[in-house]
Amino acid sequence: MIKFAKKCVLPFHFSKTSKLSTPHSAAIYTSTFGKLGKFNPSDFIPKNVLQPFYTAWKQAGFGRPAEKRPFPIELKADKVYMWCACGWSRHQPFCDGTHKNPLMKITMRPVKFAVEKDGKYWLCRCKATKHRPFCDGSHKCNEIQDKLKYL
Repeated sequence: MIKFAKKCVLPFHFSKTSKLSTPHSAAIYTSTFGKLGKFNPSDFIPKNVLQPFYTAWKQAGFGRPAEKRPFPIELKADKVYMWCACGWSRHQPFCDGTHKNPLMKITMRPVKFAVEKDGKYWLCRCKATKHRPFCDGSHKCNEIQDKLKYL
């Protein structure tokens, strides 16, 4: 396990060696370099190529947590995806249109995204990420774990 500031603990698959996401400005111990150091989160968190064109990723608040852990998935660069931000979709982490039900009064909207290259990505299912739709390790913070206790 890797320990971070703010009492967050992440598994080794969130280390610098795997090029996956991690919390902002965290001190990280990597098995490759064997030392503590600061890093820029943008080096590890994938980029949503549609982010400049759609603002759903800026929505205030967070949706209903669907799961405690991120979802590993192979994504294609030439495809557009819709990530469920409300947490009510039955096809997590993707949107199934549940937010359109007027009886549920859901204000969150899905995040439209695409990736730069084909590969394996980790999509957030706790809905607490600050880099929607990609996991940034927020699910490991104590305050988020308390909310996810009964999932």
